[in-house]
Amino acid sequence: MSNEKLHNRTETKTRLVNGAWLFAHTLLWHGKEFNEAEIEIAKQQIEECIIHPSLLVSREKFIMFCERVLLAHQYLQRNESRFVPHPLKWLSPHFEHGYAGTKAWYLDMVHERKYIVVHRFELKVFAESYYLFMQKPCRESFQKALQALKTYADETLIQQFNNLIINHTYNN
Repeated sequence: MSNEKLHNRTETKTRLVNGAWLFAHTLLWHGKEFNEAEIEIAKQQIEECIIHPSLLVSREKFIMFCERVLLAHQYLQRNESRFVPHPLKWLSPHFEHGYAGTKAWYLDMVHERKYIVVHRFELKVFAESYYLFMQKPCRESFQKALQALKTYADETLIQQFNNLIINHTYNN
């Protein structure tokens, strides 16, 4: 493999791992600050979730990660007394009440989509729109994402997407 291809893979992987961290941080820990070491460990944990064994970033795994974060976010929003623990705990593959615990929710949702294709489809549109924005972060991809979200999503999801893009633009 040429050095240029390896560099492009590494650059893409870094961009998407950073994007996945930003996604989770914005939706689950918005406004909370973490030190550099915590963020780096969290990104390593995220990398294990979205990187295919071939060392390629998997589009499907990235979108699945985002959908599972969205499911967790919506779970938290349904009851004020719920909270999400520290990212290093939540992202741990051994913590069944964190990211690992969203697997069953995600599989149920995917199963339902076999029968009702549009079941919770706004989550898929949100995650795919964010993935496309991360591939090419520009005004055009942002506008396309908003158009797609307006078709399926409520105002809350549109606002969350806007928050993500603001964080990407100004805090990245």
